[in-house]
Amino acid sequence: MSDILFHNTQIITMDNMHPLAKAMLVDAQGRILALDPQHIPENTKHIDLKGTTIIPGFYDSHCHLWKWGLRLTAQVDVSHVESVVKALREYAEKRPVGKWIIARGTQANVTQADLDAVSTDHPIVFSVKEQRIANTAAIRAAGLSLSDSVLSVSAEKKIRAAMPPLTDEDYAEAILTACYRLIAMGVTAAADPLLTPRLTQIYREIEADLPIRVVGYPIRRAEGATKNDPIPDYYSRTQLKIDGVKFFADGGATNMTAGVSQPYINGKKGRLYYNPTELKAEVQAVADCGLGVITHAIGDEAIGMVLDAYTDLDVPCRIEHLGLPTQEQLQQAADMGVMVSTQPAFLPAFGGQMRRILNLAYHEFCYPFRAMFDAGIMTAFSSDMPFVQTPHPLHAIQAAQDRLCEDGLPLAEKQSVTWEEAIRAYTLHGAVVCGDAADYGSLSPGKWADFVVLNNGEIQHVYIHGEIAQHNKI
Repeated sequence: MSDILFHNTQIITMDNMHPLAKAMLVDAQGRILALDPQHIPENTKHIDLKGTTIIPGFYDSHCHLWKWGLRLTAQVDVSHVESVVKALREYAEKRPVGKWIIARGTQANVTQADLDAVSTDHPIVFSVKEQRIANTAAIRAAGLSLSDSVLSVSAEKKIRAAMPPLTDEDYAEAILTACYRLIAMGVTAAADPLLTPRLTQIYREIEADLPIRVVGYPIRRAEGATKNDPIPDYYSRTQLKIDGVKFFADGGATNMTAGVSQPYINGKKGRLYYNPTELKAEVQAVADCGLGVITHAIGDEAIGMVLDAYTDLDVPCRIEHLGLPTQEQLQQAADMGVMVSTQPAFLPAFGGQMRRILNLAYHEFCYPFRAMFDAGIMTAFSSDMPFVQTPHPLHAIQAAQDRLCEDGLPLAEKQSVTWEEAIRAYTLHGAVVCGDAADYGSLSPGKWADFVVLNNGEIQHVYIHGEIAQHNKI
């Protein structure tokens, strides 16, 4: 492969030393040699980008790749089809006899009879919101009564116990599938912040096959667990890095479990997953191993506890989400150098729901992106897929600007940011909060030539290491 000159383009570099360029020279290994080069080596390949715009590849700093990938590979989504029976029957015809089918959708009228009409040879479980419906084959496989087609909690546990366990190969396929889906959306690097020891090992085994850069964060204690998982070893290769540990300080706003100081409409204040003394000791133990610390904290009570726990740590520290902070907490985070990965896509996904259940005290300072930027916090945007409809960065960037919710109304409208600020948060800032800014996040000499070609605001091509990336291999 020869050097490549990409020209006839507007390059938004995210490099303050050279913010705009019209050409970019990339070496044979896929690293950027120069912007607007004065000297072009002989035998350089020229690629005319025909007046399009280049931005750095998106860096999704909080995306549950394996979890989303399982929804793409081990489940089938029929939310937007006219006929659930027809769609599932076509899917079943491609599956071996006896293979379980896990489906989900939005159609509340699906019955056991509908699922039996799909197949009597495949156990089928269909999920709609919090309800699960099973066909006869699934009910019999679990040893349940046929009257249990709409599953109770205990029946659902028996169904799950009857399902064959996922293999390492299943998880590997899920991770790779999610990576390739992200490429199609312009994402060239991502962080997966929910790894178990098993998943960490699977990632290490497939490192060479990862089509994008991945940073993994093993969790210290799984939700509901009473014991900690081991602190992982530091690991760094071209496509994979493990250099931090994930904690959960509270729950979520939409189910009213985020730890807040002002009560929800149910009169409660959520809950904290640690007491302050315990959390401080836990994060210190991770820091003593030289690893970074990232902590899920949405409510102001949880955020305050996390900031106190981070005091005096000398490793990179992040807060995930930072949904309901106070202005004082933002300034404290900025002064401490605490970084943030937050999610504009939450607004169109469930911003209206948050407005309905949150105390009025939070309405004008809910996911306050403008205030985060103004306080000087290193703030990255991310998707938190699969907990939103799509991980597409362009959708999130629009949400960061208009702050429109699923009900069509804006939430905390004064907290909007500009297009350029949102792009920076989804590119350079993503790399910074993941400790990857030396190689990713901006189109700067020495960094990888990972970039997105935009044509009239839409993604036309995605390049990784100077080559057009394939996104349809799986």
